[in-house]
Amino acid sequence: MVRAFAVLLLLTASSVAAQSACDAKCNQQASECLKACTGDPKDAQKPGESQRLMECIKQCEARTTACKQGCGSKK
Repeated sequence: MVRAFAVLLLLTASSVAAQSACDAKCNQQASECLKACTGDPKDAQKPGESQRLMECIKQCEARTTACKQGCGSKK
């Protein structure tokens, strides 16, 4: 679970190199959203935490997709 989160953060960070200001804003928001998903590391082993994390990541992904689609309409 943590590995999937780390991969998402790396992908977001690696896409920053050649992008528009709008895409950069979307990627920054995605990064902040994903960081908020992790919560306290002490809670990682609690029952239902992995499900909560996956739902949070899905919400971040949906927001990022919507943001980037908005960028496409501004070009």
